[in-house]
Amino acid sequence: MYLTETCRLSAGDAAYGGRQEVGGCYRSSEREQRLSRAAALAAVLSHVRENETTKIASSIGPQKGDEATAQLSQLRLRRLLSASGDDEILTAFRRLIALKGGKANVADLAEIIFKWDSERTRMRFAFDYWQASAAAPRENPEDGVSTETAAA
Repeated sequence: MYLTETCRLSAGDAAYGGRQEVGGCYRSSEREQRLSRAAALAAVLSHVRENETTKIASSIGPQKGDEATAQLSQLRLRRLLSASGDDEILTAFRRLIALKGGKANVADLAEIIFKWDSERTRMRFAFDYWQASAAAPRENPEDGVSTETAAA
């Protein structure tokens, strides 16, 4: 396989002319990771039967502060937030879609699954679950630096 062949460079080879192969190895690995995540997303989306407009985290969380109305318990939320790796993400989100009866916001779901490795995405998901997204840290569009906004 191309990936394993190009990754077998010694430190000396990489220092003297093997830089392109090392870079190619990195890009191939990154491409395989994106492809694997896309496959997990496709598997999750195959269980969606109806598109919703509500963000997925908001739709499963407590409504108007009443924890009894939450479709996803706090324990399952913690398990979902700790999911890592494509297999765990696939399993966690497939269960979430089943819990919602096959309904989900497809665009929101795709963005969340693709960016799930980001701490910011998990934090946004948790804030949306609790319907406290107004209090969530925001990203400053000018410089990309995170700033917190106070809830009014």
